Amino acid sequence: MGGGRSARSAWIRPSSGKSSRTALTYQPVALFTTLRVRSGEALFWPDHVARLGVAPEPLLRQVAEAVGGMDDARVRITLRPPQPPLIEASAYEPPRKPWRLVPVTVSHAGDAPLLKTTDRRRYDEARARAGTADDALLVGPQGHVLETTITNVFFALPGGGIVTPPRAGILPGIARAQLLGMAVETQVTLEMAAEATACAVTNAVLLTHPVASIHGVKDFDSEALARDLREAVDRTGPHLRIIQR
Repeated sequence: MGGGRSARSAWIRPSSGKSSRTALTYQPVALFTTLRVRSGEALFWPDHVARLGVAPEPLLRQVAEAVGGMDDARVRITLRPPQPPLIEASAYEPPRKPWRLVPVTVSHAGDAPLLKTTDRRRYDEARARAGTADDALLVGPQGHVLETTITNVFFALPGGGIVTPPRAGILPGIARAQLLGMAVETQVTLEMAAEATACAVTNAVLLTHPVASIHGVKDFDSEALARDLREAVDRTGPHLRIIQR
């Protein structure tokens, strides 16, 4: 997801603030977050800063430096104590076609990390099993839909309403959090997914994107659902921060 063109990097030193010391001292593996900078705005900036537990202003200046003149960029910030954090920015192009997902059963539904870290073995193994599909749809051992390897998932119900799998067993994303006011958290099985009228995925870079099919389950026309979710995300104006260039 996202292009790798015009890649730029910037090294920064961690803040000496109390929250920053706590985050850097007690995490056993590297924390990271991935955000989108679009037309000079760092989308959901306060949420990303909260995820990392670092001082926002020095980090924002370094993100602006890494993005440079790119109009639409994918930015990954990685905390790697005792080394200084690394900021990597590359030009971003949203996918043009709806995604095709392949269900992949994971052995333990409760092993999703509580924080976003560089230990992605759970996700990398599932993605490899999905073959040429756009992503793997992770399914727990009891048959409950969880997430994909890089997104959360939403379903439109035939009687109206939108549902998303509950927080337990998934890495709850920043974009997902913006949509909980219009979606109900509930367990979703593949049988329920087959009854859904549409499916869409979300994350902080992609924002929202339609799903064309879940292999062996159902084909969808999900453009309207993805559009409705996107409009809801776009209304979360307080989560935008202007980057000074």
